[in-house]
Amino acid sequence: MRLETFKTILLIGLIGLSLILTFSLWSYQNEYNGPHNTNPAYIPESDAGGEVKTKRDVIIPSKAIFHMDGQHYGFDHPSRLVNFYKEIQHWTLTEFVAREDNEFHLDTPYIEMNYPEAFPIEIIKSLFSLADDIELPRWNFDQILFSLEEEKSAVSLYFLSVDERNYIHFTVYDQSAYLAVEGYLDQKKHLVEYTEYNTGHDSFYIPVRPPKLRNQTLTVDIVETNVFVDALFKNPSVVVTPNIGESYFIDGQRDMRVVDNGLRLEFTNPLQNTSERMSSIEIIEQSLADINDHKGWTSDFYVEGIEKSVNRIVYQMYYEDYPVFQDHAAATTIEQQWRNQQLYKYNRPLFHIVSPLGGDEKELESGNDVIYFLEQMDKYHMEKVKDVKVGYYVTEIDGKQYSITLEPAWFVLYNGSWQRLKFDDLNAYDEGGM
Repeated sequence: MRLETFKTILLIGLIGLSLILTFSLWSYQNEYNGPHNTNPAYIPESDAGGEVKTKRDVIIPSKAIFHMDGQHYGFDHPSRLVNFYKEIQHWTLTEFVAREDNEFHLDTPYIEMNYPEAFPIEIIKSLFSLADDIELPRWNFDQILFSLEEEKSAVSLYFLSVDERNYIHFTVYDQSAYLAVEGYLDQKKHLVEYTEYNTGHDSFYIPVRPPKLRNQTLTVDIVETNVFVDALFKNPSVVVTPNIGESYFIDGQRDMRVVDNGLRLEFTNPLQNTSERMSSIEIIEQSLADINDHKGWTSDFYVEGIEKSVNRIVYQMYYEDYPVFQDHAAATTIEQQWRNQQLYKYNRPLFHIVSPLGGDEKELESGNDVIYFLEQMDKYHMEKVKDVKVGYYVTEIDGKQYSITLEPAWFVLYNGSWQRLKFDDLNAYDEGGM
């Protein structure tokens, strides 16, 4: 009798389990229907195929000038600047001193390293290795000076405030650091001659002989749009495309457009017009966290500018440590803008470079030719010129062939934006066509 009772109970249990499983199958809805998640409680891990980066990776100086006995030099390739800077970041900075000095200057030889943007001095705790937890002043810096203390076999580092009225000083007691700086200052190792141009308001430095670079054709990969739908919309399941086949996505509030034949993304999250101003460090940290969240560093991008009045940050694309520019800046920059700690705008390229296909060498104009061109052209006023450098210009992006073509060129930082120098304009000017 007990055995029969046990069999009956077991049978009832199996029937109940069967009913439960049947009901579950009938009521089941797939968690990922099509390209977007259909369960609002589920947050997918978005991956654009890039890297996760830190402040050290995206804040890089734009130029290093070596001042020696009235002459000026710079690295023969920007990759040497990047490598030298990364080496500096591992030095241990000791003997912190803060000073106010309206007439600070260094005797040559010394190295001047400049950033493209001014940063709060507090950020050096994230960029360098400080021996002690120190309290730093509250001003911004955009350059570092290096000199040798021969009697101590040490390197001195000076962080100068933007107005050059204040500085902080560190000492590095490291034989390899001392020898590295000595190699540049004494032996001019891997350096080329630069010339200084004084605009009347400021000075900039330009290489006398340009580097030998090639036109570059490179293959690219296109990042899937769905990655950014999942990353940028709070509830991807409600995102719709108003017209079939159109690269335009909305959820009733936010909108995302894919433009330039699928090569560029424009995202807007319309919020109230008023917004609390964020500090430069807050903008950088917020931006890094957001882009890291979907592994959006698909190429080398470095901070180019921060506009605190609107909580805006711009990162410039680089290839082989040369900046990459295009007429439509958003094709080679990542731009983010924040309002009340939320992402308001996000513009960026959707391609990343895979491999080079080669190209012919191009001979660039000399530094003296560049100066002559700027002085002769009426559209340029030298007091508005802040910097001049070599980079790559995007002549073609082919989304169908998955390729990009880069051409070496001179660029001028004029009136706050980078512009390609078109030397053919000078020929037209000389011929009376301008």
